[in-house]
Amino acid sequence: MSAHSIIKSDQNEDILAGLEKQLNDIISTVRPQAKPLPGYDGGDCRHDMDLDCDEVYPNIFLSDGGTAKNKEYLKRIGITHVINAAKGKKFGMVNTTSDYYKDVGIKFLGLELLDLPIANISCHFRDVADFIEDALENNGKFPSFLC
Repeated sequence: MSAHSIIKSDQNEDILAGLEKQLNDIISTVRPQAKPLPGYDGGDCRHDMDLDCDEVYPNIFLSDGGTAKNKEYLKRIGITHVINAAKGKKFGMVNTTSDYYKDVGIKFLGLELLDLPIANISCHFRDVADFIEDALENNGKFPSFLC
């Protein structure tokens, strides 16, 4: 081993040690703040009400399957459109259809995708984009992605 490679190796170890210290400092000192559940002011409503939903972009929400089935909550926060990326009756899927939301006037788009790395979600991009565009152009209310 040459002197150059030994020096370079020592420098890399010093850099890695410094980065490790910085990462440990961040992990041990930065505490993420829980965001209030949309439609509620503070508190731990997510756990108490078994809801999980966040506004990830203006008028675009992301939620879980339990929230997707809570029509009362969806109406409370003004959801007018739902995209279910896990539509189906199999394990791990969310069994909702357009009929499920009809009584509350929510429009629905269902994609029968499994939550797997091999799922070809890209074949649905145009339909999803059109659905969101229609929602925003016609009433400017809250389309929702529910997975």
